[in-house]
Amino acid sequence: MCRVSIIIPTYNRASILHETIIDVLQQEFLDFELIIIDDGSSDDTKEIVRSFEDKRIKYFFKENRGVSSARNLGIIVANGEYIAFLDDDYYWPKDYLEKMIKASNSNQDFGAAYCIIKKVDKDGKIILEDNRHKYQSGFVTKSLFLYKFLLPSGLVVKRLIARNVMFDENLQNAGDIDFLLRLTFETKFLFIDNVKVEWRHTESNLSTLPSWNNILVFERFYEKLGGQDFITYKNFKKNLRGHT
Repeated sequence: MCRVSIIIPTYNRASILHETIIDVLQQEFLDFELIIIDDGSSDDTKEIVRSFEDKRIKYFFKENRGVSSARNLGIIVANGEYIAFLDDDYYWPKDYLEKMIKASNSNQDFGAAYCIIKKVDKDGKIILEDNRHKYQSGFVTKSLFLYKFLLPSGLVVKRLIARNVMFDENLQNAGDIDFLLRLTFETKFLFIDNVKVEWRHTESNLSTLPSWNNILVFERFYEKLGGQDFITYKNFKKNLRGHT
């Protein structure tokens, strides 16, 4: 059993996956397995992965069913004490896992840890780093619903907790925020303020923040999943207005 299972879902982005794998292998923290879930790619993704001779890398090919399905497979096959999600257009600093795991180990009553994510262009210039988000430690359901400051690629979570939540494969949109909101019901979140993850802007990803604007997800969360125990009706309506 390793300490961390890193899950990378990918689909027809072999051109950037190579660099992402290199970034992971350069981590100062070494006790990990790298699980790459190929969600039905038709390019040379498999060949790119096979070009790395590192026994920590595990490759799985599956039928194309979307990123949530890919992440769920990664969670199922993971062996680590912790799970770290990494999309193939994000960059971790070399000390990312070292700092995230060290902080998590020192705060065992927190089942998840997260950090700031900044969006950069191909030259490393910051495009977006919204400092207005209310980062905090503890139970963050209300803050996350209002400010949406979390992303999977800046999150480390205990494997058993992740398996208890999983991603909703039926959602066509906003799967990330749905998973993260439900995860806040399960555990406290630890904010790591000395780590920043880079989200690389490429031609193949969105030019704005990820698709968190699916009103149906917020309505389901509030009305059916218990969100009304944490969010006032006033804040619920305010949030919906911000996504119409």
